[in-house]
Amino acid sequence: METFSEFLSTQSDKPWSATKKEIVTMWRNLQPNLPLMPRPIPKNSEGSTYGYDAIRITGSSDFIKSILSRFKDFLYKETPDTKLGLVFRQTQGKHGHDPNQNKYVCYISVIERAKHKKGFTQI
Repeated sequence: METFSEFLSTQSDKPWSATKKEIVTMWRNLQPNLPLMPRPIPKNSEGSTYGYDAIRITGSSDFIKSILSRFKDFLYKETPDTKLGLVFRQTQGKHGHDPNQNKYVCYISVIERAKHKKGFTQI
């Protein structure tokens, strides 16, 4: 059985993309409750954080809350060395008018912080 890296090396120059069947198979075979291991965004990072370990959830407020209830392990990523990058806000259409005002976005990331600030309180 080849490793994922070996599989990728045999693919064309196009970026890799899984089929729905491959995703479902991988998802079903995942061990439950694997520990969260996000790589923190470097503290001096500037510009877009696209490509760093993060989660984006879009949809209704109720849907986002239901997903957040399954990601409570992220709360323990707030440490003396890292902080949570959190955004939860309502979104609008491109021209400001949107008949469905029940659209939201939530972003979760882990960011390095300056080393051991005094007075740190863990949440």
